[in-house]
Amino acid sequence: MSNSTFNLQPSTVLLYGPSGSGKSTIGRLLAENLNLSFVDLDVEIEARSGMLVPEIFASQGEARFREWERTTLELILASDEQVIALGGGALTVPETRQLAERAGDVILLHAAPDALLARLQADDDPRPLLAPSPLAPLPEGEVKASAEKLESMLARRSGHYESFERKLDTTHLSPEESTWELQIKLGRYHLKAMSPAYDVRVQPGGLDELGVLMQARGLNGPVAVVTDENVGGLYLPRVLESLQKSGYEARGITIP
Repeated sequence: MSNSTFNLQPSTVLLYGPSGSGKSTIGRLLAENLNLSFVDLDVEIEARSGMLVPEIFASQGEARFREWERTTLELILASDEQVIALGGGALTVPETRQLAERAGDVILLHAAPDALLARLQADDDPRPLLAPSPLAPLPEGEVKASAEKLESMLARRSGHYESFERKLDTTHLSPEESTWELQIKLGRYHLKAMSPAYDVRVQPGGLDELGVLMQARGLNGPVAVVTDENVGGLYLPRVLESLQKSGYEARGITIP
C-alpha cells in the first residue's frame, strides 16, 4: 500500500475492525505518539446515552445502537484532528462509513480468529454480539465471547472488512509494534525531543504540498529553507515553488 493514499493535511485517524483487533489499546498509543486526543466511540456513546453498550443492545436493539454510533461520531468529528476507535460494526452502515471516510484516514485492524478470541476472553469488557446470549446482560463468570459467535460474525462481515484498502494485521504484533507499523503506513510522527516539539510527515508528494501543510498548521512566514548543495540541487526549486504558491515569502540558503 502506498502512503500516497493517506491525507497529507492534518486529519483524524479512525481505527476500525473486529472486536479484539486492538483498536482501543493501539488507538491510545497512537494518539500519545502523535500528540493527539483519543476517543473511544463506545465510551462516548455510553457517556451520552447513560447506558452501557450491552444495555443499549438489550433494551433498544442493534439498529438503534447503530444510530447512536452515527450521531455520536458526527458530534465527535466536529472537533480537531484526533484518533478515534470505532466499534467493530460501526461502518456496516453506509452513512456512517461515508462520514468516517470523509473525516480522515480509516485503517482496518484485523487478526487471526484464534488471536481475536484469546484477546476477547482475556478482556473484561463484554461484547454483546459475541456472547452466548448476545442481547442479555452477562452473568458473573460467563464467557464474554464464544468461538462460534466470533466465527459467525467474521463470516458475515468478511466481504465488508475486505472492502477496506488500508489494513494492518495485528496477529503477531504487540500493541507497541502495531502502533509503530501504523505510523509508518501513515507517515506521521511527532518529535518530542526537540523544543518546541514538532510534527513530521513522510509521504509521496509532501514537498509539493509543503506550503499547504504549513498553512494548515497555522505557520506564518517569512521562510528560510536551509539545505546543502546536493539536496538543494535536487529539491530546493520544488520546495520554494510550493511555499510561494501558498503565499509565503521564501528563500533558499545553500551550504556546502
